[in-house]
Amino acid sequence: MFFFQSRRYSVQKMFVAFFCIFTINVIPAFAQSSDNGQFYPNPGIVAQRSGNWVGSDHLYNITDKIDIVVEIFKPQNTDIPITEDMIRSRTVEIFKEAGIQPYSEAKAGEPFLPFFHILIMLYPIEKVGYAVHTEGRLFEKIYLDRVKLEEGTTLQAITWQSENLILTPTEDFTNQLNKSIDEIAHAFADRFRYFEKLKAESQRR
Repeated sequence: MFFFQSRRYSVQKMFVAFFCIFTINVIPAFAQSSDNGQFYPNPGIVAQRSGNWVGSDHLYNITDKIDIVVEIFKPQNTDIPITEDMIRSRTVEIFKEAGIQPYSEAKAGEPFLPFFHILIMLYPIEKVGYAVHTEGRLFEKIYLDRVKLEEGTTLQAITWQSENLILTPTEDFTNQLNKSIDEIAHAFADRFRYFEKLKAESQRR
């Protein structure tokens, strides 16, 4: 099995530099991901440090009620031994262990947000197996100064994202896909725990 990790949008070891700052708003460690320091092409917060633009995810004060939506895109007539419900059930257990309740609450006239979207795109390769792109992303309600929305309209955007690319033989497809899903789900769950800990420490001050 060949495994390629294409992008990790949470703070991970692949980033080339880490910068820690502490403010009353509890800003996490920053990480630089672009070679020229001009762009941070990931969801999250961005700040300038030592002449470079660096960024991080920021899950502080996020609700513990986060629903899970799973979609699988594959060519027609391609049968796989795993379903969207199976992947959702697997992710639910990981989220519950982190204290995340896998459902969203919506106010009247508003959509169900936030939710965690797991997107799987796969393609069979003859005599090899499957190429599979797996992505996990958090959707939340956001506000933009440039957008004036009518009542009953909500702007949603991705605020956390992680993805994997794998090439796996057919006989190991289920195992490798589950590993990919688990890695992304655990990465989000770990960041959720991290910010919950920061929040608890801030409230004790």
